[in-house]
Amino acid sequence: MPIPLQTVRNVVTTVIGLSYEIQAPRAAVWRAITEQTAEWWPEAMLVGGPGTKLTFEARLGGRLFEQWGQGSGLIWYEVIAIDPQSTIDLTGHVTQRFGGPAVSQLHIALTDEAGGTRVSLTDAVIGVDRSASNRQVTEGWSLVFGKALKKYLEQR
Repeated sequence: MPIPLQTVRNVVTTVIGLSYEIQAPRAAVWRAITEQTAEWWPEAMLVGGPGTKLTFEARLGGRLFEQWGQGSGLIWYEVIAIDPQSTIDLTGHVTQRFGGPAVSQLHIALTDEAGGTRVSLTDAVIGVDRSASNRQVTEGWSLVFGKALKKYLEQR
């Protein structure tokens, strides 16, 4: 059965900016984000569910992706810029299955803060109007960075 042709008329740019203070040195925060991702990333934020292997190749051209086994999985992002210990920029495709079509440009920046590190992220999405899901996206990033990463680093 052919898929009906759809015309996207409401192409918009949506930018979500969030910031979290984590009581840990910048090097530890960077290492957790780029090398230890699978140790703290919330299972609730994995499309593949239990048993999913999450991998972050934190280098130019590297990927953030899930592997579900038997050749199945999902590439979330590709690294397009990196300044170790400071910033990382990623781009990802949002397919219709996840509310697209759209492209996400994710920027993560680390700065020294009194007694710790400030993690700032900006998720700029260009594509279909996803304003109805902005709250979910904000809650998702808050779960990942504001709760899971923070807990992982501060309770060690």
